[in-house]
Amino acid sequence: MKHKKFNEVKPYVYLIESKISGQKYFGSRYQNFTRHKTTPAEDLGKKYFSSNKIISKEFKKNKKNFIYKPVFTFDSIEETLKYELEYNKKIIRDKKWLNRAAFPAIIHTEEIKKEYSERMKGKGNPNFGNKLSDEYKKKISLSTSGEKHHFFGKKHSADSKDKQRRSNTGKKHSKKTLEIMKKAHSGKNNAMFGRKHSPETIEKMRVAAKLRKKRYGQKFSVETRKKLSEKAKERFSNKSFKEKHRESIKRSFKDRVPPMLGVKHSVEAKNKIRAAKLGKKLTLEHKMKLKEARSNRNNI
Repeated sequence: MKHKKFNEVKPYVYLIESKISGQKYFGSRYQNFTRHKTTPAEDLGKKYFSSNKIISKEFKKNKKNFIYKPVFTFDSIEETLKYELEYNKKIIRDKKWLNRAAFPAIIHTEEIKKEYSERMKGKGNPNFGNKLSDEYKKKISLSTSGEKHHFFGKKHSADSKDKQRRSNTGKKHSKKTLEIMKKAHSGKNNAMFGRKHSPETIEKMRVAAKLRKKRYGQKFSVETRKKLSEKAKERFSNKSFKEKHRESIKRSFKDRVPPMLGVKHSVEAKNKIRAAKLGKKLTLEHKMKLKEARSNRNNI
């Protein structure tokens, strides 16, 4: 709730105007409330001279050249910042006001963006050379997990999903970026490294896969099939990948239980299979491919 209790220790919003240039600044102040325990009347123009760099130095030197006053006081910091934000939205594009980069930041000029960027690079970054401890990482994780997460219980609307899709369409990661991503999620860096899904999780994944929209009857375009084919050829031309793939297949077949083990097709299913194959003949090329595939499987 806003009020004008300028002789009480409360966070406040204020106005400063230059008599010479006519430029104005609207800001908020709450450190008088949290740290210094001073009233707005004792604070503004005596201990505090604005957070705006353009106006603060001149204001401190020549107070006579400025009109300044606290505008409203509030019971909490949140209310103060909210009011500042709403007020800034009204004046942000007016050239007389110096609030273009005010907190909360609404509009940053290219010059200010560049300045921030340079300031935060290398040794200018407060975290330069520092590493977060496991304990601190855990605290961050807990503070944004479950109900504490800002998106907990929410879902993206169809419109939002469509915007995300369109904004990412046509974008491609460079080979360098892909390599960095690969290293970041390989081996011990992978979230599932050394872990296995529980039977419950596997069951959930199985049910979810069944509920997903089936691709039955849908076909990839000639262009998509060509891309998939080229990508597969590129992967398998790499001997290292080929070897890894072979070992992966061996491991997957080691303890694998055939899906139809102990199960028999119903008469209806048999008729469907028979009807689907009726009148169809394999080409010589297809037969050769099947023969080659079988021989390769036997060699694994």
